[in-house]
Amino acid sequence: MDHSQVLVLDFEDYLSGSFRLQNKFIEGIGQSLRQSGFVVCKNMQIGQVMQRVRIQEKLFFERLSLDEKLSLFRPETKGERGFVPIGGETAIGEKYPDLKEYFEFGREQDLQHEVNVWPTKELLPDFAPTMIEMYAMQEQRMHYILQAIGQYVGMEKDMLKSDTILGNSVMRLNFYPSQEYVLQVLRQYIEQPAKAQIKVELAQQMEAALCDTGLFPRSIRAGKHKDSNFITLLYEPGEGLQVSPHDDGTWEDIPYLKDSMVINIGEKLELKTGLPATMHRVINPSGNFSVSRYTEPFFGHPHRNCILDEKSGLVDHQYMNLLLAKRYTVVGN
Repeated sequence: MDHSQVLVLDFEDYLSGSFRLQNKFIEGIGQSLRQSGFVVCKNMQIGQVMQRVRIQEKLFFERLSLDEKLSLFRPETKGERGFVPIGGETAIGEKYPDLKEYFEFGREQDLQHEVNVWPTKELLPDFAPTMIEMYAMQEQRMHYILQAIGQYVGMEKDMLKSDTILGNSVMRLNFYPSQEYVLQVLRQYIEQPAKAQIKVELAQQMEAALCDTGLFPRSIRAGKHKDSNFITLLYEPGEGLQVSPHDDGTWEDIPYLKDSMVINIGEKLELKTGLPATMHRVINPSGNFSVSRYTEPFFGHPHRNCILDEKSGLVDHQYMNLLLAKRYTVVGN
């Protein structure tokens, strides 16, 4: 894939009020998404708040003990809201779980969906307020992007935006830890089976592959998958994000640009618009990965009664019930 298939657009063009610049943005976002399922938008104007988010997430993942994080783990929600440890999520179709921890939250005081759980103010006093502020900024930008997509596909401008009002959109803090951290967690699972989040045999296989560089890795940071939601917004992702538009075994890096947002289509929006949701993954660093990686994706979802497929009548809550049963993989012993 030529990187030109993933176009870089200027978000300020859409906000400019200029008919010419807005049309340029609308045509560009449609072309890029149709070609690759991805687009990069610069000048998103969230950098200052995101800096504060990244300070707080590092405190959460690297200063809190595993037990303190596990106090926010709620298996009954199948990964929605709260903390999920290594072993908690496996990409659909993959055998081994992703090498990541994550913390997920949604709209605050939303009585229609799962309730957010936060670290105590004594542990992290600025954590919840910072995340709530960033969620609002991400949701606003998602609405603009959905308006542009709707205009591109010939829908009424606000239709896709309206589909997400009171939807179960969530923001996730992904922590892809160093090899040393992963091995520490796997060994804890092996030595304390009662506390393990995956079967001990699986943990042993993953540990062996990480310790022997001659073996093919059993797990990567995020196995190949298509996003299931409407749309994903990912600010300044680091090394490792790759896309395979034709799912043909060919992988290309997503271009990196400062103060940019990588945006991609999910399967729900593919059903709604015909634009493609494409395979992507996050690979392990080359060699012995000693540096952690953080990402903060915003997953935009429609409301639970949104009709995703006019032909079959499939609605969002039916789709989600099927999806969560496949994706969430903590099994215990």
